[in-house]
Amino acid sequence: MINCPECGADNLIGAIFCRSCGARLNLDDLKPDEIIDEKPDGMAKRVFRIAGRLVVLVIFLLLLLVVGALFAPAPGNVTGAEVTGADLKKVQGRYLVLMGARRARASAYTFTSAEVTALANTLLDLQIPTSDTEDAAGEEGGDAKESGDDDEGTAAEEAAAAADEAGGLLAPAHLSVDLLGKGLAKVVLRSTMFGKVSTYTTLVVEAVSEDDGTVAWTVQEARMGAVPMAGAQLRDLAVSRIVDLLAGEESLEKVKKRIVKLEILEDKVKIHVKR
Repeated sequence: MINCPECGADNLIGAIFCRSCGARLNLDDLKPDEIIDEKPDGMAKRVFRIAGRLVVLVIFLLLLLVVGALFAPAPGNVTGAEVTGADLKKVQGRYLVLMGARRARASAYTFTSAEVTALANTLLDLQIPTSDTEDAAGEEGGDAKESGDDDEGTAAEEAAAAADEAGGLLAPAHLSVDLLGKGLAKVVLRSTMFGKVSTYTTLVVEAVSEDDGTVAWTVQEARMGAVPMAGAQLRDLAVSRIVDLLAGEESLEKVKKRIVKLEILEDKVKIHVKR
């Protein structure tokens, strides 16, 4: 406020004439300590409001970034689309040997990344992204299963049941197996949410042959989309999605019992079995 030098009345800062006596106010004669802020808290409140809005905006952008990263596709997936028809049937024949349903004529059998991927999706009744391959999977997918128990359910039936229990929220669609070498393999499970939105669960696993002839698997890396699953609980969530899917295929248990050594090389795996 400004005090009139003539009558002492209070006037607003910026006034030219006194509102009481009409005398002219000379701002140049005022000292700094005579100019008092009428509402000292007003500016602080405005600053806090602006800061609060900025914090909310930053949090919102971070949430959008995390959600986008969770749904980001995994790079370098193996489709298995090139393994079709007669080639797929040969792969299934080798798998029957691993199961013990056919006589082993060699001590070890080799599969490429594409062959493992095509075989896994055929056994699990998942999608192989070409119509020709899907037809081959439908016509030949039962060959490897005929040698198993007649009453064993398919992984697709179990996956469908699980999807029904979850209200159709998330259903497995495709499994990619990329053999990286040095004992490492990258496994990517693509699932669809309500049949439309794809999500990707990625595991990098290492195969270690034990002295007792068994093969142990250790998880080196787990991701959901592009987000690393750092905590134990988050990692277990990512691991369980793939492990639960594979657990639905009982023929894998038969193969696991017959493996004595597993060598994962670049783009191929050499499986040593009991004879």
